[in-house]
Amino acid sequence: MPETCKIMLEGSGGQGLGLGGKILAEAAVANGLNAAQSQSYGAQARGGFSSAEVIISTQEIVFPLVDEPNTVIALTSQAYERNKGLPEKGGLLLYNTVNSRSSQTGIAGRSTISARALGFPFSLEAQNAGNPKGITLLAIGTLLALTDIVKAGYLEETLRDNFSPSIAEANLDCFWQGLTLGRKAKKPWC
Repeated sequence: MPETCKIMLEGSGGQGLGLGGKILAEAAVANGLNAAQSQSYGAQARGGFSSAEVIISTQEIVFPLVDEPNTVIALTSQAYERNKGLPEKGGLLLYNTVNSRSSQTGIAGRSTISARALGFPFSLEAQNAGNPKGITLLAIGTLLALTDIVKAGYLEETLRDNFSPSIAEANLDCFWQGLTLGRKAKKPWC
């Protein structure tokens, strides 16, 4: 993991990007790291472009906004197109691949294109877990498995603190599925 991870979570409104970013930042703080989080979304909150930013660092965070991300989770085609050049700059891009059950949110025709641009069927896995709204937590689980930026146990605790028990369990199922996806992939950081 780099000393400072500047993470962008991008997709569409209703995917839980803001809450996912908040939970990731809280888990980082619980893990003894410094974190800052912010979010933005268009006029159409549900279905429009949405993003959240998280900075996680072992150092003091002087500027709390992400000027240039070194890690992006792209859950829609629009988010992928905005960030597809990131791996060439040394960053990490995790993106949602297309699948037969949710071709609206996946990225058509894309598969893993480099060691730093990794495609995963986030939307299909969230649907299979019975929690399509858990897509962001599933992607965060994959990110943690690949980068070790925050220990998974801290995110699990934070998830339990942010939801009622039944909702927390559904979201934990998505998070654990994401961990499994990430553990099956080759780690991109050297």
